[in-house]
Amino acid sequence: MNRFHRFPRRLARILAVALLGFGFAAGARAADGLDQAWLEYRNGRRLFDERRFGEALESFKKATEFRKARFTEAAEGIRVIIARPGLSVRPRDSLSALIETLALNDIIKSDLESIKEKSGGSLLKEVEYLSTRSLSFEFLSFLGSVDAVYRRIGSAAIGNSIQILQTKAAQLQSYPEAEFWIGKAFLAEGETRLAELQFRRALDSSEVMEVPQDRFLVAESLAEVYRAEGRMKDYETALRDVADSSELFSKSKANLRSAIERTLAGEGFDTFMGLYRLGEEFPLGAYSKLGAFYLENGRPVAAIYLAASANIVLTKALAAIRSGEPDYAYPGLAQMLAKIDSDSEARRYVRGTELYRDLVLLGEALSAEGYRENAKDIWRAVAERAGIEPWNRRAAEDFARPASALPRFPTSPVTAP
Repeated sequence: MNRFHRFPRRLARILAVALLGFGFAAGARAADGLDQAWLEYRNGRRLFDERRFGEALESFKKATEFRKARFTEAAEGIRVIIARPGLSVRPRDSLSALIETLALNDIIKSDLESIKEKSGGSLLKEVEYLSTRSLSFEFLSFLGSVDAVYRRIGSAAIGNSIQILQTKAAQLQSYPEAEFWIGKAFLAEGETRLAELQFRRALDSSEVMEVPQDRFLVAESLAEVYRAEGRMKDYETALRDVADSSELFSKSKANLRSAIERTLAGEGFDTFMGLYRLGEEFPLGAYSKLGAFYLENGRPVAAIYLAASANIVLTKALAAIRSGEPDYAYPGLAQMLAKIDSDSEARRYVRGTELYRDLVLLGEALSAEGYRENAKDIWRAVAERAGIEPWNRRAAEDFARPASALPRFPTSPVTAP
């Protein structure tokens, strides 16, 4: 005898159709909450862009409330099933085995085998097909919970594990993207302490971010709060957390970093660009800011951060140019900067970065270490470009200034010439 309370067949089918329309959520109200979370988040972004920060803050807060309600219910749907007395699953942590055990209480084995065959090995497809059948309310709710978590996180992150499913359902009660933008709204209104708390909250739940690398944007925003408050050690630490997550600054790449430093010092920037291509884009902001910070503080390590930042930007600009000219090769810094100016896509991208600043500062870092000729090659290339004030002027001044007139490390702020 079925141990689950069974809905009448007609009512169960009606419910199944309703659940399908809402992404198989645990119920229409819960699924509506899932949609509402996203809608409130998008509305908050629109209001923020319109500089209506107070209204944006309220939308972001509502988004977090809808998300929490939705996945609290999903987590409960999972808990209720797993906690049923006498439920035995083999293998113990197998989600597919659990679904099969529950399904056989409601449908015959041949129907289940037919569903499995149609699903082609996809557990999510199996959940979809099962959800159209006449099932007990508890099982249907459970399938809705599985579907919601899978669709939000992705099947690869959960695999076939009941335990991971439960963990992710609990984590998804947070909405880190909305928490981050609450922090941005606080920051826009001058509430740095509240902004810091929100950025930390977003980082704490960053495992369930839709774009995992967005956590680095949160870390950089947190770093800017520290800088505004004069907490420069915390500023450095937050940026290092980003930079140290990159391949270049991993422990295994110490020899690569040494080779890059030797190349910059001994053979110059163009040889460096000819030998190395840094494809990871997420650490760009951290590299740039750390390079400037270390230069301000007289630390020779500034050069590799600034060189890495410039390399990332030039590598992407080169790719943009090659989309129209597949055979185009890096010709040298001066020619590359001229080419960027003549290519609308590359120019638009580069003007949104700190490339010209970082090149000038890289020259200053190399010059401070005694590699003035290599620095002059960089300054000359930047000084020739129009429309990039103030960095073309600063490059020209650095180039013209006698070596004896340059301090070992610049003492003026790097944000202005």
